[in-house]
Amino acid sequence: MFSSIGAAVTVRNDRHVDIAISAIPNGVSQYDSFLFCREGSEIKCYQRRCDHMGGLLSLSSDGLARCPLHGWVFNPHKGSYENIQVSKRPESFAVNPKSNSIRVTERDGVLSYPVLEPASSRLEVSFFGHACLYFKGIDFRFAIDPWLIGPAFVSGWWTSIPPVRGWRHTLSECDFIFISHNHPDHLNPTTLSEIKRDVPMVVPDFSSSSVEKTLRSFGFNNIYPLELGQAYNLSGTSLIFSILPCGDGRDDSGIYLNYGDFSFLSTIDSNDLNSGVLPHAPTILATCASPGASGHPLCYDDIAPDVKASILKRKKVSLLKTQVDLVKRTVPRYFMPYASFFEPRAKMDYEIQQNNVSLSADDFVDLIPPPLLNVKKYDHFVFDGGQLIYTDLLEREDHLDDPEEWINRNLIQQPIPSDSEVAKYLENSGFEDNLTLYLTLCSDDFVDAYSHFRCDFSQTPLKVEIMTTPPEWETICSSSDNHGQLMWMKVRVKAFAYVMSNRLSWEDLSIGFQCRFKRTPDIYNTRFWDFFTNHYIGKL
Repeated sequence: MFSSIGAAVTVRNDRHVDIAISAIPNGVSQYDSFLFCREGSEIKCYQRRCDHMGGLLSLSSDGLARCPLHGWVFNPHKGSYENIQVSKRPESFAVNPKSNSIRVTERDGVLSYPVLEPASSRLEVSFFGHACLYFKGIDFRFAIDPWLIGPAFVSGWWTSIPPVRGWRHTLSECDFIFISHNHPDHLNPTTLSEIKRDVPMVVPDFSSSSVEKTLRSFGFNNIYPLELGQAYNLSGTSLIFSILPCGDGRDDSGIYLNYGDFSFLSTIDSNDLNSGVLPHAPTILATCASPGASGHPLCYDDIAPDVKASILKRKKVSLLKTQVDLVKRTVPRYFMPYASFFEPRAKMDYEIQQNNVSLSADDFVDLIPPPLLNVKKYDHFVFDGGQLIYTDLLEREDHLDDPEEWINRNLIQQPIPSDSEVAKYLENSGFEDNLTLYLTLCSDDFVDAYSHFRCDFSQTPLKVEIMTTPPEWETICSSSDNHGQLMWMKVRVKAFAYVMSNRLSWEDLSIGFQCRFKRTPDIYNTRFWDFFTNHYIGKL
């Protein structure tokens, strides 16, 4: 189906910087695009580029470097971030003994791909909904990330745009469907249940096989994992297709494709796609525009309401800045903000509805130089090579799904597992980390608690304690017996039962607003969420 034509070529545009060793003081310091940590003759050097979304780390008086975009805090002494389990790679450098200086390299570059002459220069791009786009050329048709009906993240997200008429037939007749990652607003079980099971599925070749495992659990077996960063040619066509990795190491991806003079780059949900090394001047740059697509901070009980509002405002401003910077760096002919068309419409999530934030194409009008492809105004685009020649509106169905109907049919009827079944499910995970999880299964309003569990993941083998009373959080946090991370998850019992019985990702719970959290220290546990999102899923 696809033939590999090798890795994308990186055209380097590195900049070398010579720094006198005498100019690097003991302790931590900042110089140009680098951070230094010096202890006598030992020097460590780090790029100031934040590993999350490429913001510029700035050194503070406390010796820590902070990113203004989302508040990641880097400790040059440790070589890792303070509020997330991510380490930073130190930079290698050459020492010039004659000048008593070092030479460090600021890495930069663009990706270059081969281009094949197509049989026809005409290409259609259609926005079906949320992150789902449909591409049609003279000799191929494919779609990406279809979520058109049903909920995502248990019952937390609902589409805000009705589906295109005839979408079931259109998707079933695709040459392939690309799935970028296993979040259900991209790999959606309800939507996929309506299309043929033999449609070829193209997925990133993640080491966890997280997308492949989820697809197989849905009954799809015609799956093609493609290596990240490689260029592929769709057999019998002039389409070049490449999957690019998420820069922060998560199981996420974006795509680049070209078809003659037309090219398309999408970050989808990826932070700092391919660590910022991207193709130059695509016809379309498409990016996610959803600052409120997370349970943080609204679902964290130990964050004050005014602080939550401040964090959400910063997220919106940061996302706008990140997108504007990406446009400046890649210089696309057209810019398409998308993958943000969802609403928390369930009645039990009214508080989230009232407080969450979102972006629209209008937010970019005065910030983005290239023409905007506003998919709420037009959703069908026809290109001749790299030129947009026609726009239109697709015919859509006249209704949206009713959240309460789905909840009554699926969650309300969901059997609740016994305490021993929950304990066994947790113990069978085999997860190990310096983390103690307190899990409380409770009512939809998080008031009435039904069961409590304590999981000390530092124990081998793991033995889950079924607690008879709720955890006394303040006492637990202040106890001298605790030496690792602590997290308390209060989870809607029906939502937890649904995830457990279907072996779904725990991010279905956290991103879907099905939990309320407390944690100390206030650190995002990368290993925990990666394991219960990408590894402990599917048919086990």
